[in-house]
This record gives sequence, structure tokens and C-alpha cells, in this order.
Amino acid sequence: MLTRLGFFVLLFPVALLQSLPAALIGAGLWLYSFAVRPKLNLLDLALGLLLLALGLSWTSAPDYGRSFIDTHVASYLVFLFTLRFLYACRAELLRFVVDLPLYGYLALCAFYLVVQLKVGYEYEVGTLEAFLLMRLVLDPRVRQPLLALLVAYLLLMYAVSTRGTPLVIALIVLTVQWLRPPRLLLRTAYLAVLLGTPLLGLLLSAELTDRLSVVDDNASIRFEMIKGASANLGLQQVLFGSGFGEPFRAPDYAYAFRHPLLNDPYWVHQVSNHNSLFDLFLRLGLPAYALFCLVFLGVWRLREGLPPAYYTLLFVVLFSLSINAYLDKTKLAPCIAVLVAGILFCVPRSAGERGVPRVGRWAVRGQRG
Repeated sequence: MLTRLGFFVLLFPVALLQSLPAALIGAGLWLYSFAVRPKLNLLDLALGLLLLALGLSWTSAPDYGRSFIDTHVASYLVFLFTLRFLYACRAELLRFVVDLPLYGYLALCAFYLVVQLKVGYEYEVGTLEAFLLMRLVLDPRVRQPLLALLVAYLLLMYAVSTRGTPLVIALIVLTVQWLRPPRLLLRTAYLAVLLGTPLLGLLLSAELTDRLSVVDDNASIRFEMIKGASANLGLQQVLFGSGFGEPFRAPDYAYAFRHPLLNDPYWVHQVSNHNSLFDLFLRLGLPAYALFCLVFLGVWRLREGLPPAYYTLLFVVLFSLSINAYLDKTKLAPCIAVLVAGILFCVPRSAGERGVPRVGRWAVRGQRG
């Protein structure tokens, strides 16, 4: 009962959530996960390493920087807290996603749209979208109606939203699910983004930023952010990261234009670069970034005969992490934890079985292992 309640709590719209309640929910789910599965696992090791990085940051950060450490690290903690709960309850999670009736998903979509209209929700990919994408992988029997529901919901959300995110995700779903690009092309594109992200600041030119500023000011600011952050990177930062409490980017960098988010000492400590993959590399270094990509983003599984629905999930996660602060914003951390859980636990069959997904080997084996 408490497990199912946890899944419903995670479905709470981000628009109605703040950072402190999200942190408390994550901590509560983490504590409950030990009641379900007290045995330590690799997620506990990752949490220990994160706490070690936190301790080292506290001893090395200047006094001003220390005041930002809690906000910098909170989202990482909530991500691991929530993911441990989902790991401990993984069999129940997969059954919950598959057993929830389609009319239940329809009702949730309607509720989210009402929230958008009434609250002025600035759209982000949330747990509902994660569950819908997981259901696509787990249950091909309802593929067509579920695809129609997901795409219609995303287009309606785009129509009432202030952001273009749902439209891009709808295009990702349609491209991967219906156009069926070659798997080699999908794998290459996926790896290219992951491998290129640490180099992003070096690849962006001032000319590109100037052209973008005419079309989309938001995109040009984000590119300038990453360029300014890359200016802070030396060999030590590349290998071990800048740690917590340090600014996200250099305020005195020669930006293409002046902006408080780029030049103000408070905002460069407070506001991330809005690319969670790059910021993970910035904070924790290249080895931690590579480990995150390999384990949590499913790179180790790309050689398998993955079905299109699984690639859809992969690319939605990749897009979300590349354009928003999912790992640097506490109230968004539970959402990305659910998406990553989909990558980890929605295990497809082998290529010899035509890539048809099953309800995960975790669900078949229950709580063993």
C-alpha cells in the first residue's frame, strides 16, 4: 500500500511542487526503501561518493560559496533517494505502470492540462510522461492507443503551454516510433550527444551565439552559460570536477552580451547552466560523468536489439537532460529519477526475440538479487 502511495506521490505535478517538499518526499521514499530492501547496493555507494564530494567541497569552498552548497547538492541527493526507492520497489513499479488502466492515464493527462491552464505551469517533462513512455516499452499490446494518447496530450500541452518542450518531445516520439530510423543511426546520435557534451563549450562559437540571439534569446543565453563555464575548467576540474559551492560559470568571462545570469556573482552561483549533463561533468568530473552515462543512461545496453519504444525513452531522457536543469533543480529531481528508472528496469528481450519487450526481468524475478 505504501509503495503504491509512493508512485502516486511521484505523479504530483511539478507545477504544484516546491523544492523543500520535493526534498522531504525524496527523503521519505529513501527511508521507506530500507524497510523494503535493507541490503546495500550500488546506489548506496553512489550516495556515499556524493557525500564524500560534498565534504571535500565544504572544506575547500570559500565562505560565500558555502552558502550555496546545500542548493547545489540537494537535487543530486533527491535523485539518488528517489531512485533507490524505485530500485527497492522495482517489481511493483513495473506492475503499477502496466496495470494502470488507459482511462487512468487519460484522467491524469486531463488533470495535468487543467493544472497548466489554472496555475500557469511552465512545462517540464514529469512523472506522468515517464510512466507513459515506460508503458510503451513494457506493453506493446496497447501501443497504438497509447501512442495516440501520448502524442495528443503533448500537442495539447504545447497548445496551452508557454514552452516548446512538449512539441519537441512529440516529434521525438513520432520520429522514433513511426519513422523507425535505423538502430545504428539512433545509437550513433545518442553517443554523439553524450561524448560531445563535455566539449560543448569549446564547440560553440561567438558567431553562432549572435545568430541565435536574433532567433531565440533563451538558447543564446544558455550557450553563453556553457561557454563561460568551460572557461573555468582546468585539468583538475576535468578530472575531479569543480565540486559544490563553486560558481556555475565565470562572471568575468568575455560574453557576447551582458546579462545578470552571466555576470552577477549571485546568479552565477545560484542558476545552473541548464544542461544537466554538462553540469554533472562540471561538478563531479569526467569519470563520474562517464559512469553516469554508462550506467544510468543505458549506454551499456546500446549493443542489444532495442525496440523503438526503448529508444524513444532514451532520447526523451537525453533531450530533457540536455536542455534543462533536471539534476540541478530539486523539484525536478524525482521526475528524472523515474525516467532513469525506466531505462534501468524496462529490460527488452534479446535481439533474437525480435526486440519485443517484456515486463522486465526485475518483475519476473520479483525482489531477488
